[in-house]
Formats: sequence, structure tokens, C-alpha cells
Amino acid sequence: MKPHFGPRRERRRPGRAVTRPGFERMESRQLLAVFTVTSASDSGAGTLRAEIELANSTAGLNTIDFAIGTGQKTITVKSPLPELTNPVIIDGTSQPGSSGRPAIEINGVGIVGDGLEIGAGGSTIDGLVVDGFTGSQIHIMSGADGNTIEGNSLGTDPTGTFSRAGSGAGLFIESDGNLIGGLSSNAVNVISGNGGDGVTINGSNNRLYGNVIGSNAGVSNPVANGGDGVRIIGGSGNSIGGAITGAGNTISGNRQNGVEIFTPGNSVQGNAIGTSIGASRIVSNIGNGLVIANAANNTIGGTVPLAANSIAGNEGNGVVIYGTGATGNLVFGNFIGTALNGSRVMGNSGDGLLLTGGASQNQIGGIYSSMQNVIGGNGGNGIDINNAALNVIQGNAIGTTPTGSQALGNAGSGIWVSGDSNLIGGLTPVMANVIRNNGTVGVTIAGGHRNAILNNSIYNNTLRGIITAHGANDQIAAPVVHSATAISGTTIIRGAMREQPKTDYLLQFFSNAALDPSGFGEGQTLIGQATINTRHSGYVKFQIIVPTSVPAGQIITAVATDPTGNSSAFSNGIKSVVQTVVKITKQHTSLQQAINLTSGNGIPTTTTTALSMTTETFLFGTGFRGTTVVGTVPTNIVPGNFNITGPNSTLG
Repeated sequence: MKPHFGPRRERRRPGRAVTRPGFERMESRQLLAVFTVTSASDSGAGTLRAEIELANSTAGLNTIDFAIGTGQKTITVKSPLPELTNPVIIDGTSQPGSSGRPAIEINGVGIVGDGLEIGAGGSTIDGLVVDGFTGSQIHIMSGADGNTIEGNSLGTDPTGTFSRAGSGAGLFIESDGNLIGGLSSNAVNVISGNGGDGVTINGSNNRLYGNVIGSNAGVSNPVANGGDGVRIIGGSGNSIGGAITGAGNTISGNRQNGVEIFTPGNSVQGNAIGTSIGASRIVSNIGNGLVIANAANNTIGGTVPLAANSIAGNEGNGVVIYGTGATGNLVFGNFIGTALNGSRVMGNSGDGLLLTGGASQNQIGGIYSSMQNVIGGNGGNGIDINNAALNVIQGNAIGTTPTGSQALGNAGSGIWVSGDSNLIGGLTPVMANVIRNNGTVGVTIAGGHRNAILNNSIYNNTLRGIITAHGANDQIAAPVVHSATAISGTTIIRGAMREQPKTDYLLQFFSNAALDPSGFGEGQTLIGQATINTRHSGYVKFQIIVPTSVPAGQIITAVATDPTGNSSAFSNGIKSVVQTVVKITKQHTSLQQAINLTSGNGIPTTTTTALSMTTETFLFGTGFRGTTVVGTVPTNIVPGNFNITGPNSTLG
């Protein structure tokens, strides 16, 4: 039909100097044509096909709107529609009676090819249902940059409830800088029910914000895409979600993975992958939640709350990073196997996070609390490092909420390792992982060497805190702890170690509320560390003073790490014994008088002995039974000939 024209848009010609002659020069102005679809037929005047052809032949950014009666209308096409070769806005929301859901359906059942092919950049597709085409429902072609796709349903019937698509993708992007969806609720695309991927990206700097991919609009049931929810096969700088209110996508219910990335330098933030936004229900992806396939330097999550992904409820693993090209990827601030904030277990059926196939130098978590991943409730291990090396696992909560207030145990080990030179924790406390409540071992080193386990809090796991098996970590021997005596704000730990001769070993000592049933303890709280040398014989006895007074009855354990990074299992556990120092000065003429000075502590005596006018120091063990006398002892004092009972106290 004949176009009408919208508001004029001023455009200055490139390179023209701004001048002010005696009269004002008129700038050239482009009138924007508006073409209206008035017929639901396939061809002829007023049809979508005819209006696309008119828009293609009219210069400038044009608009195609709709006035086909009132309410929901279906345009059934009998052959592929013309490619959009000129920038255009196709506005399905203009259809009279449109309210909330797209009111114009473009149905291509039986048509071989794509639904809408965008060959010109700067176009907008808004408020359409595009379904039934055997190819992609919308195809943004190479070189057609900077388009906006919002408020559409791609691959389902108009209600967004049933699949109505062919074998292709819902949206296939081969260009750069496109915005798919948006930050407002009316910008949401439902991209579900397609035979291939929901969205396939082969371009750079594209943004996917606020979309529903793989389920119905309400995210109550899957309307599965046959492939991945989102697959990035080319380009970089693509953002799947973002750290902005409304930017997160729901990528759930797909037959393969939620997100799969084959290229470097992309980000995935703020999404619900395997659940609904807000995690009110599980809508599983049949494969893994997120896969980084042989690709480097991708970012999953972030350091602000809105960047956190909830990757939960998937039938495979939560996150998989695999391949020798998978290096430098960052995974931090996410909830893997739980709802956001760890408030509810929604475990993935496999591991929470799997590093495999030679993946190396990836960082899981970090040194700041905002980088902590919560990894819990998964059916396998929390983190599985299988044939992967040089990865860093720091600052994560594995099997627990960030505050430790709720158990979120993984069914397997907290961390399972078969690879070389991986770092679990680090040399400073801010690098520590909390690994607790898991169904088997805290950390299993099943194979590989030089895997360092440092500074972590590992306790309340069903089996031991650390196991090294099958010669892993050079089968470094655990230290043996003989005694732990708390005195005057410190704890003296005595023990021994037999390992390689003339080698320095870092010993880290931990206190625990309870002894592991195996007798070999775990490591709840780091209390100190020291380096010992095994000398020529390879055997050394040690006496280490740590700057913490451990309460009586706490269990003390130790872990040894050699210079190359091999860490041992935990040592045996020994209960701490508290000794109290009693100083008797020249002001006291008897032990009775010294004790009387502490009567406010309620310490009774049963036996006293006269003392000379000198300063003496007495050490009393647990329960204040006199056990040791230190200092110059008067001849009339025999150690042990007095008996004191009561709480710990320092006299003098």
C-alpha cells in the first residue's frame, strides 16, 4: 500500500562545515515511511510480504505496523518472506487489541528456510510470534549489525505454551552489537520450542537481556529447545545477562546445555540456568548448566550481587570447563546447586563444577568475599578436577552457606582431584575455602602431584578431611601429633614427621570441635604454622608454639606440604590440655595465701605447704591437679604434694 510518513529526522551531511550565511541554509531531512499491514494473506496489497518489499525499496529507517482487524491474527506464509535489506522497525505491538502478549503470528509451517532474515543493520523486531519455519525463526545475517529483537515469541504458539518450530534455532545471530531482549518486562523474548538451539551466536558484542529461553513464558514448564539454550560459536565480548536489574535471562528446560561457549572473552551474569528467576522452581536443562568448551578468558558471575548466576537443578553438571584451550576462565560469585543466596538446595545431578580434558589456569572463586562461589547440594562432587592442572580454587563455600548457617552438602567429596599442580586455598587466610557437610571426604586427591591444600577450613564431612590415594601427591606422609598444651596464651604442639631427608616442610595446625571417627581428624580452624627441616635422617621431632591458646578438649591436627606443593592428609587428632601458671612472689608466705588471692574465682584447696620467701612458678594441668613445678624449688616443696581443683586461673 502507499506509505505514509512519520516525523522528520534531521541528518547532517558528513564533512560539511557549519556556516551562517546571510540566510539560514536548510539541512536535508529524511521522511520516515510507515507501511501498514492490513491483510493476513500471504501475498497481495496490504500483506506483510508486500510491505516488506516497499520498505526495502524506500530509503531510510522505515516502520511496518499492523492493522488487521483487532486482536490476535495469524499470517500463514506459503514461501519464504523477502530478506530485510533496508533498516526497518517491524512493530507487532501496533496491532489493535494487542495487550501483553504478541498479537501477530507469522507462521511458516512446512516452509524450508528462515522466518525473518535481517540483512540490514539498525532494524527492530518487536511484538511478533514467529514459528513453524524449518530454519531459524529469525536470522540476523553477517554484516547486519546493531539490531534490536524484543518482545517476541520465537518457536512457540502465540500463548508461549507449545512448541511450533522446525529444526533450526529460534534466533541465529551472525553479526555484531545486537540487543536481544531488554531491561523491561515488555522487552522479554520467549525463545523456546525450537528444534535447534534457542539462540546461536556467531558474532561479537551481542547482549542477551531478560529473555526466557527453553520454557514457557511463566517459567513453570519446559518448552524445550532441542539444542542448547544459548550457544556461542564465534566472536567475543558477548554478554549473556549482566550485572544490571532486569538483565538476567532464564535459560531452563533445554534438551542439551543451558549455555555453551566455544569462543574466548564472553560473560555470563545474573542468569537463572536450570531454574526460574528467583529460583521458585526447578526447570532442568537435560544436559549441563553451563559449558566452556576449549575456550579462554570467559567470565561466569562477578563481584556484585546482581552478577551472580544461579546454576542449579540441571540433570548434568552445573558448570563444565574442558579442553586444553580452556585457560584463564573466571568463575566467581555464583550459586551452583542452590538458589541465590544459598537459601534452598536445588542440586545439579552431577558435579557442581567439573574441570577436565586438560583445562588449566582457571580461577574458581578468589580472595575477596564477593568472589565466593557457593557450591552445594549437588549429586556428585562439589568441585571435580579431573585431568586438569594449575587451576586455583579459593574462597569458596563448598557444602555450606556463606555464613555456615545451613548445610548444603554435596553427595560426593567437597573437592575431588586427579591432576597436577592445582591450588586449593593459598598461603593467606583470605584464600581459604570452607569445605564442610559433604557426603564423603572433604578433599580427595585421587591422582596427580603437587596439589597444595593450604589454609582451608575442612570439617564435618562424613569421611576424613583429606585423603591422598594411589600414590597421589607423592603419597607424602602426614605428621604425627603427640601432644598439645595450652599455656599463657599460646599452645605448645609436640610431634614428629618422617619424610624425605634434608627437606623443608610447611606444617599447618588446626583446632576442631570434635574428633573425626577415623581418628585422623579434619581441620576446622587454622591456629598456626611453622616450617621444619627433616635433616639428614628424614626424621624430625618438633615442638611448635602457636600464638593461640586452644581450649581444653579441642582436637589438634596438622597437614604437611612439601616445597613442590604436595600436601598430606590430616594427622591424627590429639586433645588439647590446658596448663595454668601460678606465680608465688615475696608477698606470699604460703601457697594457701596465694590461692586465697583467687578466692573470687572459687578455687578451693585441699592441701597447702609453706613456701620460702622467693618467687616460684607452678604449672597446673587440667583440673588444677599439681603436676609440674618450674623454677627454683625450695627444699621443703615436693612437686605434686598439693591438690587444687577449680576453673583455670593465673595466681600472683
